[in-house]
Amino acid sequence: MKFFFNVRNGDELAPDESCGLELPTLEHARDEATLAARQILAERIRFGLPVGASKIEIANEDGDVLLNVPLEVAVVR
Repeated sequence: MKFFFNVRNGDELAPDESCGLELPTLEHARDEATLAARQILAERIRFGLPVGASKIEIANEDGDVLLNVPLEVAVVR
C-alpha cells in the first residue's frame, strides 16, 4: 500500500511532495512517521524554531487521512 506523509501545523498543511512510500501496513507507516517526526523536531530545535502542535497526517493515495502522528511522539520520555 502507498502512504503519503503530510505535515500539518494548525491550519497550515505541507503536503507530501514525493510519490508516496510503499509499505506493507499502516503500522509500518506509523513507524516511518515517528522517524520523520524526530527529524522535524531536531531541525526545528537546531534552528531555534517553535515546535508547535504539529502532526504528520498519514494519507492513502486518495488523500484520505488514515492516522495522525503528533510530533511529540518522537520525544522519548
